Amino acid sequence: MKPKFFIGILALLVLPLSLALDCNSIANKQWCHDIQTSNISPAEKNYLLGDILSDKKQYPDHQLISDWNSKIDGTIPTSDISLTNNGVIQKAWIKVLSVMPSVLYNNTLLISPNGKILTGYNYEIKLPSGTASGDCKTEYSLSENKATPNVFLDNTLLGSSHLLSYSSSQSNLITAKYEIKVVTKVVHYKLKKPCSSCSRRCLYDRTTYQTDSLSLVDTLPVKVYNPTLWANFSIKDQYWNTTKAKLTSGEFANLELNFNESFLKEHHYVFSQVFGVGGTLLLQAEDKNDTEINNLDLSEGYLYLKNLNNCSINVSDFFKSKVIPCNLDFTKFEFSAETDKISYQNGEEISLTVNPKGNYYVEYANQSYVTNGDLKIKAVYPNNRITVIHDGNAIETYIQVQNTQPIGLFTSLTTFGLLNYVLIGVVRRYWGTMW
Repeated sequence: MKPKFFIGILALLVLPLSLALDCNSIANKQWCHDIQTSNISPAEKNYLLGDILSDKKQYPDHQLISDWNSKIDGTIPTSDISLTNNGVIQKAWIKVLSVMPSVLYNNTLLISPNGKILTGYNYEIKLPSGTASGDCKTEYSLSENKATPNVFLDNTLLGSSHLLSYSSSQSNLITAKYEIKVVTKVVHYKLKKPCSSCSRRCLYDRTTYQTDSLSLVDTLPVKVYNPTLWANFSIKDQYWNTTKAKLTSGEFANLELNFNESFLKEHHYVFSQVFGVGGTLLLQAEDKNDTEINNLDLSEGYLYLKNLNNCSINVSDFFKSKVIPCNLDFTKFEFSAETDKISYQNGEEISLTVNPKGNYYVEYANQSYVTNGDLKIKAVYPNNRITVIHDGNAIETYIQVQNTQPIGLFTSLTTFGLLNYVLIGVVRRYWGTMW
């Protein structure tokens, strides 16, 4: 279930943002209206509205996030942003508002290798008023007003504006620094006599300068997410009008295998929008595996289908996608298996040879083995079948296993019985009267 609050990176707003949301601009207009007019709290409204902003649940809707966040005024703080005062510097703040594109997954903000960073910052100046102690008049004016916002990705300076582009293969921290310096000119007037016979008047006395400064820092931990996208469709066997195939791939969010008359779609995540700091939107991903199948069979990792026309693979992660052509070339792989002889005693070593050399699985006597073509195993009575498997195809070879121990016992009993029979015959021949 989607969490209502994030601790650490971003916090869910409790502002009445739902009141400013135009329901006509989103996919689920009626739901939006119902939520806005409900009696639930502003935080609950934000939570629900964030979930219905887009109909795209299995694919990341980065465009929606970008369109929304591009309208954020980076000079106006919202109530979830801390403000700092020092002297004439009032309501100063700086905040890393958003990285676009980005995805929050397992409490980690994953970012694309290339994107934009939105930073908000501003401050106000409130000059003193009134008359300083001992003055008959005091005048205040700005002598210097300097503010420098700097945004860093790790140790690389990106620039000093609200929206900055970046490019990075491996990043850990976004840092926004705000250095503010304000110098106030203070002109003092005192009651003085311009001459000994003159009455006192409020005249210029001196000029002083008051310096106020602030150094603000905000950080946002991030991680560049850029897995290698790959997938492979390979035919394993063809018989009658059916193709047996295997689809393998690396890490992905969505994978689509498409044909003219069939498809296989695999989805590993569900995406939703949540309100982030400063009124921004943030895309969140949660694990949820889902498979869509049309006009083909999927069994034990193999695909069975009729028509291979217009085969293509589309694989995507959180930020990028790639179209990969299918490999429809097929040459049936032939392999053989032989044992060093046909008949074995129980417990005797079997030398199995598989050609050509490669990677094979061998099953015998309820045991599984892996071999490159040469394998030695123990004969187990009464198991006479050895199965060799390669890429889903199996062949069998048969042996004979003799159970030496039971046969020896049977022979001993037979011999004992035979001796008894001979002994009884001899006795009957020579002592016949006794029987």
